[in-house]
Amino acid sequence: PYVFPESDKGNIQLATLFFGANDAALPDRTSSQQHVPLDDYKQNLHTMVSHLKSTLHIPHIILITPPPISEPHRFIHVEKTYGVQLEKPERTNIAAGQYADVVIAVGQDLGLPVLDLWRAFQEEKDWQERLLCDGLHLTAEGSTLVGALLKELIGSSFKDELAFDSLPWDLPEWKDLVDSPE
Repeated sequence: PYVFPESDKGNIQLATLFFGANDAALPDRTSSQQHVPLDDYKQNLHTMVSHLKSTLHIPHIILITPPPISEPHRFIHVEKTYGVQLEKPERTNIAAGQYADVVIAVGQDLGLPVLDLWRAFQEEKDWQERLLCDGLHLTAEGSTLVGALLKELIGSSFKDELAFDSLPWDLPEWKDLVDSPE
């Protein structure tokens, strides 16, 4: 309700829920304050979907799994950023995969499409360097891939209802705001 107040009712046609990368921090490591137990994470996803559907009447919802974790790059990032040498990673790709599996299960339970970034990223060559800037957060190329995958999923899941190229713009397109060289 804090992010999507009831005043937004009827205005939103599509919502994505993209949580889990921080929730998957390990409970006994340096980022433990971000950890959310898997059962709580699952319940939180159900609660958010319920709010979006029942309160706001959002007709289309897509769940997005957390991306994979590159543990070696997390070690480097933590040392460079915080001057701390970790003995054990504060996040693991295995744990991120468990959260991804929960997202997939919730999508199946609720009949919602799921963008499985955890698996899609790992299918890409050199994903650790190309798609993640610090072993966790997306690079520009990673964000571009998410956009392309999301566009594809919208097209295949909602077909005519949300044909991407026919959606109205909320704001003018950039090219309509600049003087044309012609």
